[in-house]
Amino acid sequence: MVAKEAQVASDAPVFAHLAVAVAGRVRDVFLGPRSVIRPGLAVVDWRSAPLAEVFFSAAAGAEYEVEAEGRTLSGTLLARHLFEWAGGEVSAVVGDDAVWRRGPTGWVEAVVEDTAGWGAPLAGPPVPLGAEVVLDEAQRAAVEAPDGHAMLVLGEAGFGKTTVALHRAAHLARRARADGRAHDVLVVVPTEGLRRLGALLMERLEVPEAKVVTYDAWALAEARRVFKGLPKRDAVDTPAPVVTLKRQAGLRDVLPEVAARPGAPRRSADRQDLLHLFGDRALLLRAGASATQVAATLEHTHVQFSLTTEEAFAHVDADRLEALDGRRLDEGTPWEDAESLDAEDAAVLFALARLRGGSGRGPRRYAHVVVDEAQELAPLELALVGRARAPGGALTVAGDARQHTDETGTFGGWPAALADLGAPKAEVVTLTESYRCPPAVEALARGLFQERPGGRERDGEALTLRLFGDPCRLEWALLAALDAFTRANPQASAAVVYRDRAEAEAAAPRLARAMGVHLALDGDFHFGPGVNVTCVEEVKGLEFDLVVVPDATPARYPADDPLARRALYVAFTRAVHRLWVLAAGRWTPLLQDR
Repeated sequence: MVAKEAQVASDAPVFAHLAVAVAGRVRDVFLGPRSVIRPGLAVVDWRSAPLAEVFFSAAAGAEYEVEAEGRTLSGTLLARHLFEWAGGEVSAVVGDDAVWRRGPTGWVEAVVEDTAGWGAPLAGPPVPLGAEVVLDEAQRAAVEAPDGHAMLVLGEAGFGKTTVALHRAAHLARRARADGRAHDVLVVVPTEGLRRLGALLMERLEVPEAKVVTYDAWALAEARRVFKGLPKRDAVDTPAPVVTLKRQAGLRDVLPEVAARPGAPRRSADRQDLLHLFGDRALLLRAGASATQVAATLEHTHVQFSLTTEEAFAHVDADRLEALDGRRLDEGTPWEDAESLDAEDAAVLFALARLRGGSGRGPRRYAHVVVDEAQELAPLELALVGRARAPGGALTVAGDARQHTDETGTFGGWPAALADLGAPKAEVVTLTESYRCPPAVEALARGLFQERPGGRERDGEALTLRLFGDPCRLEWALLAALDAFTRANPQASAAVVYRDRAEAEAAAPRLARAMGVHLALDGDFHFGPGVNVTCVEEVKGLEFDLVVVPDATPARYPADDPLARRALYVAFTRAVHRLWVLAAGRWTPLLQDR
């Protein structure tokens, strides 16, 4: 029996088995966490081996053909099985049509868990992008607040904060248009995905001229417009400790000292200011930076103020400075960020210019500035965005402290954020009605912040939680369920949301072995039917008919990490109709006993 063979191979260990017929011979191959080849035993890596693709993509009896290191492997898949282990022994063997469980008197056949049942038709229709929204009384009152008004819109995920902010921008723009007044709109968001969605929604709200931007792209463009001589290249490999240092509030304490340096430009700032600040160990320590942050920043600054290879060897013939693959010579090397600018540098330059009395050295002004997910912006960044508001203009700020997930920034609370934006007396509107998540999903998400959450539904039409013994078993079940879901709901959108970018990048090719998926990073989402594979940092502000959290484990969401708690909250609350929460091995402590 297959279980006996697996027991022999258990020191490998193994997750699954497939039997294949190749040139008239039957071969048994096991899948495990690593490849082990020895006489009488063949274990291949379940994540990357060519035969693993056969295991996940072919049904028993099907012929297969896969490419491997320039060779074509072909044959017939005879059978495939998954193993469950308990106490060092195989406790169950799962096949396509049946499962055999070890009992006191031997093996007993049982019914396979119907993971396809997770993919039943949705109770309601998929929600199309840009569908017309009917505002409730509180939302409409906020939308129709007077022009020139500063407003902070608060509410939990799915309560309509972004809806109110964008509808208010469209309402004021249309009213100004009807009066023959100019009313340009700036919408600032933290991610490219939210920028693309915001631009589409503003177009559907008949304000296509609204400027919808990510903070980073906008700040860098404004800095290069105002300050001369800045590098044209954006940094691509800035270490996280450097970004954290450049965004922390303590930086403000040392900016006056930099502003007063001898030889500094009058009423402006320049690139040398960045060298004087981020190349000075003592200054950075006085700003509250850690030793790790200081060391990383000094090294990064040294690279940024070095010449590129092309510049250093400008005297050499141009054709000799071209890489064979057409890339820059520094690309992929420690000098990749030579002659570059960090997005975080922009706010520093504008703050220094202001300290030197350069009131005219500010960003372009707009009649209405909208800041969505404002909890993700650092103090200096908020101050820069606030200066984009024209005198007498409108300001609409939307956010939720529970959704602050950027590990490089700190959120000091809404009073401090409004003060940084230059609107300390803004009207605060708190939304209280949920319009996105099903009640079971909403309860699970809220429970992440409760010490003793009440009982709630763990399984049902809207919410599914499943724990698997190993990641291979999890992915098998996930693929079967996703296939059933997409067949039953061809117009629905789905997102498989991993905690980190690297996990999404690694998982997408594995999932693509069995079905069509789209790796959605850097905002490259398919806003419509289909399955996106992405990560938490990408989905803020977005929503999908189905959301899958496939890595709800202690390694990804530890209990003692507040950012992990908020990241899990963000992932859960993207679900409009259905949420699947999966884990291999153990649940994250954030979900135990919940």
